[in-house]
Amino acid sequence: MKHSKKSKIISKKLARKKKFLRNFAAKKLKNIFNDRISSKDDAGIDGIHPHDLKQKESFEVIERKVSLGTYHFTPYAEILFPKGRRKLPRIIALATVRDQIVLSVLKDYLHKVFPGAVNRKLPNSHIFELNDEIQNVKKDDQSFGFIHTDISGFYDNIDREKLMNFIRRKFKIPEALKLIYRAIANPIVPRNSKRVKRFHYYTPKGVPQGLAISNILASIYMINFDQTIKALSPYYVRYVDDILVLCPTENISIIMERLHFEASKLGLELNKEKTNTGILNKDYFIFLGYKLKPNGLISVKDDSVCRKISSLAGVISSADHRKNNSLIPDRKIYKKVLIEDINEHITGAISGKKRYGWLFYFSQINDMALLHRLDRIVKKLCQQCHTFSKRRPKKIKSFVIAFREIHKMRPDIIPSYIPDYDNWSIKKKIEFLRERGQLVKRKSYTEADVNRLMYRRLRYLEKDVKNIS
Repeated sequence: MKHSKKSKIISKKLARKKKFLRNFAAKKLKNIFNDRISSKDDAGIDGIHPHDLKQKESFEVIERKVSLGTYHFTPYAEILFPKGRRKLPRIIALATVRDQIVLSVLKDYLHKVFPGAVNRKLPNSHIFELNDEIQNVKKDDQSFGFIHTDISGFYDNIDREKLMNFIRRKFKIPEALKLIYRAIANPIVPRNSKRVKRFHYYTPKGVPQGLAISNILASIYMINFDQTIKALSPYYVRYVDDILVLCPTENISIIMERLHFEASKLGLELNKEKTNTGILNKDYFIFLGYKLKPNGLISVKDDSVCRKISSLAGVISSADHRKNNSLIPDRKIYKKVLIEDINEHITGAISGKKRYGWLFYFSQINDMALLHRLDRIVKKLCQQCHTFSKRRPKKIKSFVIAFREIHKMRPDIIPSYIPDYDNWSIKKKIEFLRERGQLVKRKSYTEADVNRLMYRRLRYLEKDVKNIS
């Protein structure tokens, strides 16, 4: 009997292992690479871009090494994102192409095992729901308040052992656990670092930011925290490290204490500088970059507005200088390109069924005065620009109109006011990039090459909504 029980346990373990390893079959890896990674243009510390990857060989190597338990991640390349004056930059990890494929498989696997930890909502969806909740609680006879806070150095302070213990409760596949731990313990190093000194960059705790598995691992780590706070208040939401609680005013101090206690159990601390409490009918608060005022006005926090204005000013005010050093010799084309680039900054763009840009991110505001103000600023900047003969060109688009168009958008309607790169032919994309000096006339480019360059533009549009919390 004991022998049969043992053999059953062993066979179950082997079955689980085989099921996990099937995710790393070369054919599946190829599909993931083609769907998610091939259009990117980033190279890890090894300098290999997606278009340089020896596909068949790489997929077979990954499959073999994962099945043998000998797969190791190459150190991640360090990318620094500035967070503002007197603040240390955010360190983002960029994995090699081969590691990106493995991490993408792990992300899918973790999503299946921990479906409750997957947050598929975009920030503006949370704002839409939050606004409805505020209107509901304001109808209540009780006085309602809010707690807004965030977690200091969230990703950097996650305890890896505690995280792995949370994961072990759901599954005990040694190959999967080993791979996940290797991924999070892998160091992030500057590109110019010497191989012999890379061990200096190992850290005892934390989860690297920017990896395919970063968000799901952070959510798994916070599952108990979220459940505890949610049970104490009528409305609770956490988006990565940004936390908001709505509750009766008499409960604010109790919930505040509990937030501190639950965070300390995880080895985390709330950011004192970003912790605010108040009364909904009297005070405004900021959440996910939105400013929500007691009179029902939903706007954008001041530094996000300033960042957008600076971005626009950078494009328009530097036009005259760039005109003399431009890769575009034709002055008429230069002016046309400049107008198109300004419009892209205003309206954002669509690609891969995703929406990119500042206005798409802040699509839940109702502060039309802010959008009119931004249009006036664009007009003033154009009136200072010699390239535009100190006039606002008629073809420059409007924040107000773009905002209205966003709210009219339907899946079956192709927008005309907002560029949708999915509906552009490859010929149009090539012409678009050539006009910007990004393609050489005599050289031939594949469709993948062109799409990679278009992808770069979309990433650039996202810079105005970085560090929104």
